[in-house]
Amino acid sequence: MTDVVKSSGSKEPFDEKKLRRSIEKAVIDSGASVEKKKKTIDKVAKDVTDKARKKAVVTTGMLKSDILAELEQFEPLVAEAWRDFDRKYKSI
Repeated sequence: MTDVVKSSGSKEPFDEKKLRRSIEKAVIDSGASVEKKKKTIDKVAKDVTDKARKKAVVTTGMLKSDILAELEQFEPLVAEAWRDFDRKYKSI
């Protein structure tokens, strides 16, 4: 089982559904429909999940980096929406 270490230092079990919801939110924020980008969501979620599950522990920073790398390759506008969200809400 893979644990995720959050920026606060707390740990929680890796949750593929939570990762998937994050990607879906970025798709929506980019202005695209989830249905239209379903293939991208599926691919990115699978690739990042497969990579994470090979490790005992991952950090939220590692997951974010992996998601953004995948999105940059397949959907740069969605990657930019993710970064915009981070700049707006995570830097508070």
